[in-house]
Amino acid sequence: MEAEAWNKLENKKREKAVNLITEFSSIAVSWNDMQQKKILDIFSQLITTFQEEHNLKPHELMVLSKMLQEISLTNLFEWLPSDFEDWKNKDELMATFFFGQEGLASYKEEKGKTAKLDLSK
Repeated sequence: MEAEAWNKLENKKREKAVNLITEFSSIAVSWNDMQQKKILDIFSQLITTFQEEHNLKPHELMVLSKMLQEISLTNLFEWLPSDFEDWKNKDELMATFFFGQEGLASYKEEKGKTAKLDLSK
């Protein structure tokens, strides 16, 4: 997605997208201990590099942080369906966000199997 398109979103839609993308991304990383460790290791390396090699001040780190967030949001916004605000089921939206329509179909299929198992008890 072009940064310009992301920046043109109305504030309410943009805020909702930011909240969903942040939540979904955090969930994705928290599911996997190795992924968490990798992210923390990268973060530690970046902070060390920024502070020791580039002598960046805290306010400069804040600007870099905002820039990283904006580029990530711009790219991840493409993963949300265009009608994301209308979705009632957040789990289905998250399945679509990460895995597309095929992932949503698989999620619904698995959910249906689980519901059938629960009903048979």
